[in-house]
Parts: sequence; C-alpha cells; structure tokens
Amino acid sequence: KAGAQTIRIYHRGELIRVAKISTGRGIFELRDKNRACTKRPDNSYFSITEPGYYNFQELIKSGYESGEWDNASMPNAMFYKRGRGLALHEVFLPQKVADLGKRASGGCTRLDPSTADTLFDMIAATRGATIPVVDESGRPVLD
Repeated sequence: KAGAQTIRIYHRGELIRVAKISTGRGIFELRDKNRACTKRPDNSYFSITEPGYYNFQELIKSGYESGEWDNASMPNAMFYKRGRGLALHEVFLPQKVADLGKRASGGCTRLDPSTADTLFDMIAATRGATIPVVDESGRPVLD
C-alpha cells in the first residue's frame, strides 16, 4: 500500500512530520537470533507489527539494548506493548536507516534519528497529562 511504511506525526491537530519507518518483516524468525527460519520451531515467532491503538508504557531515552536481538541498541525507545517488547525506536546504523520505508524489523517500529528524537520528546512531555482515546476513524471516544 502506498505510504504504508510511513509515520505521520500530529501536534494539536496539525501535521508536523511525515517520515519513513520500518515495521515487522512478516516472517517466522528465531528468538534471540537475527535470522529468519523456514519452519516453525518452538523458539520462533511471526515478526509482525501489530496494528492498533496503544498507550506508551515505558520511555527509555538511552542505554536500552534489546534482549531478543543480539543486544541491539535501541535509543529513544518508546514501548507500546511491553510484554512483547514492541517499541518505536531510533535506528542509526547506515543499513538500518537505508531500510526505512520497507518492512525490515523484528516487530518494532524503526524511526530515523531526528524523527525518533522529536517523537520521544513530544511523548515525554505528555507524562501525567490526560490523553484522549480515539477510535479507528480518529474520533474521540467518550467515556
């Protein structure tokens, strides 16, 4: 789908940034290894980025390393599904940055350094604030 591997960031209803991202590859992968598997052994999982609306559960600016992906560095980690280890996070290695715009991750949502830094700071600024819940059409859900 055109534009499927992009993020659109809004602030107070105004679009402020559009950037390429990478989401899950959509293949079976071995846990704790950075390679695909052709069968489905017990230690595998399907590397998708689950669609939906999530609240951020934990923010870690620097120093976080993935326990599942060979201790890969994940600066600006914004966890939205902590139990599965899913986060939006920065990638900075040239090959990972070059992969932005196509499905290339183990399930997380990868962002370029500038977008990750901007988004992290925006989300961190909302701590303690009331955040509206919206439905799939973007309309507020009233409780």
